[in-house]
Amino acid sequence: SVPAEPGNALPGQATIGEVVTYAYSVTIPANTSVFSGVLDDALPAAQLEQVGAPTLVSPAIGATTAACPTPAVPGADFVLCDDGRLVFPATWSNNSASPVTFTVHLLARVRDVAANAHGVRIDNIATFVSAPVAGGSQQEQGRATGRVTVVEPQPLLAKAASVDVVKGGDIVTYTLTAANTAGRPGLYDAVLSDCVPPELIIDVASLSPGIVPPVAGTGTNGCPVGTQLLLWTLPSVLQAGTPQIATYQVQVPLDAPAGRVYPNTAVL
Repeated sequence: SVPAEPGNALPGQATIGEVVTYAYSVTIPANTSVFSGVLDDALPAAQLEQVGAPTLVSPAIGATTAACPTPAVPGADFVLCDDGRLVFPATWSNNSASPVTFTVHLLARVRDVAANAHGVRIDNIATFVSAPVAGGSQQEQGRATGRVTVVEPQPLLAKAASVDVVKGGDIVTYTLTAANTAGRPGLYDAVLSDCVPPELIIDVASLSPGIVPPVAGTGTNGCPVGTQLLLWTLPSVLQAGTPQIATYQVQVPLDAPAGRVYPNTAVL
């Protein structure tokens, strides 16, 4: 999971790619029998992806872990299915004088899909079913919802030229400023693509740290064919309130005709 950070520090918040731990449980009262019981936490697969195997946190009953059919078939022992279902024996009795709580942990990653936009609430419903009598039909005995609210960074990019009107041979400094919207979580592993017109002569020595020397645009690498691609990898997580800045210089060609415009576009 991602450490708590501004914009993603409240309980129930998670960002894209973050792993969430779901804890779901059922409590069996003292001196109570359960018939064909199943504790289940069916993840909304379109938005959450299971990570690893579930864990039976308590009690220490030595449940067998296995791939289970759907519906699960209760047998003689407890079975912890690989999808997180806890299948009780066909008949199980709590003969103690105290209630027994069964708790399972299941890890799930927030998927990078359009449905998981900023502010979307992902509801994950756990249920417990059992039969009223041995050999009877299962009925839902209770349900509980765990809710996660998706939070996403909202990056902002500004680009400025040191001069707007130039003549042949002039040097222009471009300044790139990457920022993040207040209240949003950090943006990790950010890379900026800057498509420089082919006529402008890039001064490689002037590139800020993190900007790699130019390569030709291919139409599939972020820049159109005929342009020069500069890639700037931001040096750290882009947090709200802490913009990151890079610069580089170009020279206008000596034979630049009057009225020529050199559009220079960057994308974060």
